[in-house]
Amino acid sequence: MNHTCHRKMILRTCTMCGLEAHTPEDLELFRKNSDSVHGRENICKSCYNSINKRYGKRQKRWYQLVENFQKPIRCAHCGEEITDLDGTRDPQSLAIHSVDGNHENWNPMNKMPMHLECHSSFHNAGEKNPRYKGESTNGAS
Repeated sequence: MNHTCHRKMILRTCTMCGLEAHTPEDLELFRKNSDSVHGRENICKSCYNSINKRYGKRQKRWYQLVENFQKPIRCAHCGEEITDLDGTRDPQSLAIHSVDGNHENWNPMNKMPMHLECHSSFHNAGEKNPRYKGESTNGAS
């Protein structure tokens, strides 16, 4: 009796979570990289996304901007000092406003520091609000 053990060939293994790709369909779960064998990296999309949210390019750019803002950092909307620079969801924490509306334009001239609360007010007030029609909210002409 000729018995051959058929072990599945592992095409990729995620270095973070250990997910294995055995088929071309499984490879779809891994990040693309044309320079890698099988055209995929050794990290699955899920792990890459979880890392990128916290430590990705945006986070690095955020800290570079914070480092380069004139100290003390003042809100471009209200002028008060911003002391919480970690970008938490606290109303007084730092939010970085994109002047041209393009969040991927990381030119320092396109970025302005604001309190999160002021940033929200800026986008929800007057002509910046898409629902704004030029009328006064108090009924006066």
